[in-house]
Amino acid sequence: MEYAELFREDLIQLNAVFRDRKELFETIYKELLEKELVKNTFLKAVENREENYPTGLQFENLSIAIPHTDVKHIEQPFVYICTLEKPIPFIQMGTSDTLIEAEVILVLGIKEPKEQVGMLSRLMEIFSNKEFIKAFKNTDSESEILALFKKEMERTVE
Repeated sequence: MEYAELFREDLIQLNAVFRDRKELFETIYKELLEKELVKNTFLKAVENREENYPTGLQFENLSIAIPHTDVKHIEQPFVYICTLEKPIPFIQMGTSDTLIEAEVILVLGIKEPKEQVGMLSRLMEIFSNKEFIKAFKNTDSESEILALFKKEMERTVE
């Protein structure tokens, strides 16, 4: 799978404002359902998965969350990118109670289970790169964000 192909400009939302994680998930779910990328079971599945297996990640200069769920809830593969004007608390991956203030949400919709692990690993690698973080924080348009992610995803040959 070519990870770069999962990124689309119409699946990027910049400087979004949500009251909480529930509103964030509901809003993104409605958009994904409308685009026929997820099944109607996706919202409940992603909320349940986040409760049981938190996806918050704290990097040196940025906090992100990578919500995702089982492949059976996905119609077409995608990565949805959402930057937040006001961070939303997520529990840090690998813990049950450590909160991080997520500034960026990347919702993964992967159709192949083995690809999900690869994509998560690749995203963690990218967000560990200080140059990427700097470039990411300095982009202010959906097209620039798309180009940045596509360039980074194509950089690694699997």
